[in-house]
Amino acid sequence: MKKYLMDILRLVIFSSILLGLFAAANFFFRPVWLATDNLGARSGAPESVANYSNLNAFECVNYDTTEGFYANPRNTIQTLFIGASMTTLGVSCTEMYENRGICAYSVSTEAQPILASYYWLKEGRRLHPETLNTVVLDVSMLRREIGESFYKKSLDGMHLSKNKFDAAWDASMKVMQEEDEEGLESVEGADPEDKNVARRAKVLEYLMPIFAYHDRWKELGRNDFVKFNYDSRDYLRGFSLRTLSLLKRKEPGDIVVPEFKVDESAKPEKLSKKEKRYYKKIVEYCKENNLKLILIKTPSPETWNSAEHNAIQKLADKDGLTFIDFNYEPYLSEEGYVAAVDGTDKKHLNYYGAQKLTRWLGDYLADECGVEDVRGKAGYEFMDEQLATYKEKVEKVVELKDITYLGTYLNMVSKNDRYVTFISTKNYRASLIDDAQREMFRKMGLTKLADLQDEEKYIGFIDKNGIVENSTSDPEEALIMKGVLPGSFDYDLESIGNGEKADSQINIGEFDFSINSPGINIAVYDIDQHIVVDNTIFDTYPKVPYNTEKAYNEAVKNGLSYTDLPEILKNLYLYDERLGEAKEAALGKSE
Repeated sequence: MKKYLMDILRLVIFSSILLGLFAAANFFFRPVWLATDNLGARSGAPESVANYSNLNAFECVNYDTTEGFYANPRNTIQTLFIGASMTTLGVSCTEMYENRGICAYSVSTEAQPILASYYWLKEGRRLHPETLNTVVLDVSMLRREIGESFYKKSLDGMHLSKNKFDAAWDASMKVMQEEDEEGLESVEGADPEDKNVARRAKVLEYLMPIFAYHDRWKELGRNDFVKFNYDSRDYLRGFSLRTLSLLKRKEPGDIVVPEFKVDESAKPEKLSKKEKRYYKKIVEYCKENNLKLILIKTPSPETWNSAEHNAIQKLADKDGLTFIDFNYEPYLSEEGYVAAVDGTDKKHLNYYGAQKLTRWLGDYLADECGVEDVRGKAGYEFMDEQLATYKEKVEKVVELKDITYLGTYLNMVSKNDRYVTFISTKNYRASLIDDAQREMFRKMGLTKLADLQDEEKYIGFIDKNGIVENSTSDPEEALIMKGVLPGSFDYDLESIGNGEKADSQINIGEFDFSINSPGINIAVYDIDQHIVVDNTIFDTYPKVPYNTEKAYNEAVKNGLSYTDLPEILKNLYLYDERLGEAKEAALGKSE
């Protein structure tokens, strides 16, 4: 009997270990799905998914979004945003709480199929049946169908539940049908049992990542290991942000202006039948559960037109829904959207555009939909904690990017214990530094930077433990500093050569974050988040903040003429002229 019990115990222990290893493998092989841009990425910063394999990006879209969603206490979310990346980058639910006290969450993901939106809606109501009352759907994905990877990206983070099983079952059938239509993996005419086996295999891939991603061991990077000791950034509440604007990517004449007025005669665009099917399910589900459904289209004049608007409007009218299209009046003016400064690419908003859209939507939800202000209400203390973290880790970083005075910039980063600051010069010109800044540097302990002269080279390192700096006037001497950051990233800081041979490098991990332009190159690394939160350049010309619209308005207020404006503000002036002409042509002078 004793031997029999020992055998059972061994079997239980062995099975537990096996199940534990299987669960760990499932977690480990699930991709993090990093975004393709970090906070304010600019020249010198990696901009592809592959480049983030060894350095965690600021906006970790799907992983933070889904893990943060499940971190919400039950029966707290009032408004759920569902849809594609246009909403992910367009709405900050944390700022909506700050502005109007609304507890909202965005489970939007990159190219989210309407099928996934439907099941995330059901998951939202499963966890928040007493508080969820409004749903905002971004309609972008009604226009097209996408590949299987986006189904996985959208559903990987959903916890196991009936909704996850149903979503996996439906997604597997949809993917198999699409593969059959494309002739990639035909199941037409196959034995019914073979079809069922194939479908069950697909379902397993959605439920257990190890079956879908077992062969990605060749692609494993640092992020796959970081997950085991990773706190999701729930304070983002599904928001991903970029500060780079179209104005810094394109010439003003190449940035599209909106149509302003809908051409009601335009033949409605043909929408995807498959996506419409799940749109109908969303409509029916909201009606059955007394949820107010609002359709929106975020501003993206380069990728949206009247034909697409008319198609969605036709659907909305048929179903008795409100459709708010921010590509047209009056919403364009009410929101204050200006593509040149509020867009980060042809279809996504940057941080400044998201602030505008968030404020408008918050006002609408509170004033028109009656969503309650829960600030100070018992059970919502976690929202105040998330807001405080958001201000520290997001708003202060954005504030940092808008500082134009080098002394103020270095003073701010040197006082933050989370930051490690790297400085490297290239063809330095002393006219950059005025006496007031030199005095600020001396008080901070940056004595060599304070005394730096024309063409001298300099490298500096600032962290909570102090300052290390070196400089030289010898044109042949190379300045190099190497070390290891918390989190085991190697760094290599260099300022070498003069004239055409001059080079500035700030290598962290495998990537160079130096802008490598004449002047003082800086990169700021956050040791808590393991990311570079800013990389910038200060040279002999005034640095224009990322919030170029604010800088432009201040320049106009101060009476600066066009010829006195920095180049980027001149470009904004030219775009603004085009915008005014287009609006007048579309709406007339009276508008």
